Amino acid sequence: MKSRILDGSRVYLRSIEDADTENVVKWRNAPHVKERLYTQFDVTPEQHRMWMQTKVLSGLCSQFILHDKARGTPVGTTFLKNIEREHRKAEFGIFIGEFESLGKGIGSEATSIMIRHGFETLNLNKVYLTVFEDNSPAIRSYEAAGFRHSGLFQEDYWRDGRWYNVVYMEMLASEYATR
Repeated sequence: MKSRILDGSRVYLRSIEDADTENVVKWRNAPHVKERLYTQFDVTPEQHRMWMQTKVLSGLCSQFILHDKARGTPVGTTFLKNIEREHRKAEFGIFIGEFESLGKGIGSEATSIMIRHGFETLNLNKVYLTVFEDNSPAIRSYEAAGFRHSGLFQEDYWRDGRWYNVVYMEMLASEYATR
């Protein structure tokens, strides 16, 4: 797999590689990441490698490692998954695995870079995401990147003895072009 670099002012994104497995597993299993995901189980290196084989290498997911230029280190991952070429849409996802990197705006910049990648490189017509309604920092970041609310699924997800509302957000290529 040929490595790609998507560059920003404070961050750059590099194509994910097998060598990133240890970091991705560590980040994905971190409590501050896991609490915002639908699935609560820990991911193993083998499960991550299976994801790489069946999703990334097959073209169903375009995934990158997020590097904070100021720190000089990788701090998370971002991706467009469930890529549907026929319908020209994909689902956006991101997580910052290094706790001390949260709240610094690097996730917002990485989101903007991935949106550009989706519309300009992958030729998508729609990029969408879902997020728990109580995750206001993420929602603000997505809004700042240009996503708009397009639905609220009430009591959509059951976990830990309670229901969670899920916000659906999206951006169309025509909206991206006019930003």
